[in-house]
Amino acid sequence: MRLGVDIALLAAVPLEIEGLTLGLSSITDHTVGGERFALGTIRGQTVLVGTLGVGKTNAAATVGALAERFELRQVWHLGCAGAYSEGPLAIGDVLISTQCRCGDEGILEDGTERPRSALGIPSVTVGGRQYFDDLPVDGSLLNWARSILPSESFGRTGNCPSGDSDPGCLPHPITVPERGEEGGPLHPEGFRVHYGPSLTVSLVSGDALTARKRFERHQALAENMEGSAVVQTCLRFGIPVLEIRGISNLAGDRDKSHWRLDMSMGHCHAVVRRLLNAWVDSPGGSPENPATNETASSP
Repeated sequence: MRLGVDIALLAAVPLEIEGLTLGLSSITDHTVGGERFALGTIRGQTVLVGTLGVGKTNAAATVGALAERFELRQVWHLGCAGAYSEGPLAIGDVLISTQCRCGDEGILEDGTERPRSALGIPSVTVGGRQYFDDLPVDGSLLNWARSILPSESFGRTGNCPSGDSDPGCLPHPITVPERGEEGGPLHPEGFRVHYGPSLTVSLVSGDALTARKRFERHQALAENMEGSAVVQTCLRFGIPVLEIRGISNLAGDRDKSHWRLDMSMGHCHAVVRRLLNAWVDSPGGSPENPATNETASSP
């Protein structure tokens, strides 16, 4: 019999889940597909925390293995991402994806990329519906997240109704360069939560021109290396899924001195903890359980 998991918090690498087991009790360790996981409880809810590995193949294989080992009632996929400078995201912001778009799958013809839909073969078919390049997260989970965290500022000077003691808020303001200086847009205090599409690629953007072309073609807000694979696998297994990404850098900027990995994941985890607290305080959401595997139909 598979062990039941109310929420699986999954990311590519340990940095992206560091500290998320704090607050869990009765923790047991598990190894699945060569990756390590901690299974614990918080206020009656069972939570699994662990890593999938980097890239689409690792992510899909590990989620599939987890689905065979555990009864996953929902997956929250976490991590960092690179924002497209032409979009609204700032370094330090958090993107909750409305859908994960496939960025480098399909047909390459005379130097021109054509989408997977040009192949005529869907990425996945669920309930008779075919999905090609745009893979939606769970619509009910997404709506629930919006009800908890609207698209607005968040942090010390933002959406902190309970003050700095609120576990979902930052304990101090952010002091980092403003837009146009060493790595792009940042906010002096707090950060913003955005909702919109993300792009999944195997080859990350290595320069500003590549990043700009991807933004123009796909109209996604940020890129990462696992999102569509996790969503596709969850769709296959009928598991509701949500993706939450902290913006660590601008896509195309390979100068890592400009990156803010720790800060971006701190903000991502603040959002995750806010949502997790809301979930465990009212399991399944209120008034209805959001995890019904309805897909999001639009950005």
